[in-house]
Amino acid sequence: MTRGPSGSWIDNEQTMHLVDPSTPTALEGDLIWTQTETTTVRGVVAVDAPKGDWEELRVELHVTPMRPERFFASFVCRAGWIRRLCVNKQHRPIDGTHKHRIVAGAEDCYEPDDIPPVLVQPDVPPGTYEAVFRAFVAECTIVVPSTFHWASPWEGA
Repeated sequence: MTRGPSGSWIDNEQTMHLVDPSTPTALEGDLIWTQTETTTVRGVVAVDAPKGDWEELRVELHVTPMRPERFFASFVCRAGWIRRLCVNKQHRPIDGTHKHRIVAGAEDCYEPDDIPPVLVQPDVPPGTYEAVFRAFVAECTIVVPSTFHWASPWEGA
């Protein structure tokens, strides 16, 4: 077991079931954007898991207008994150986009090869956030239903 960011314990075996392609999870509803206590906007969409007792299972996307090219996505439950993606953020020894996962009870950080590049510039081209979001949920084996509606960070907050 691993202690999550909230201080609760996350069962590594259970989290591995969540990202197992043989038991895919699915987005439930649409991504809803809200303003946080800072200037960050947070998009949240619930995730339905076919097995296990998961509280508040969801995918989140956090974007700030001051640095829109630096953002992160996470697959989380009440106890903490299961998978996390940091775009254009440093995590030694990685100097840019990277992912976090729990492997054998320890955090593992690595450079992904499945995330569309996001240029470090003040304007993020249309469609970029959605492309990154879809690539991230695909890696987490989360199914995006045909009824899912995407909204950009600045549309809903």
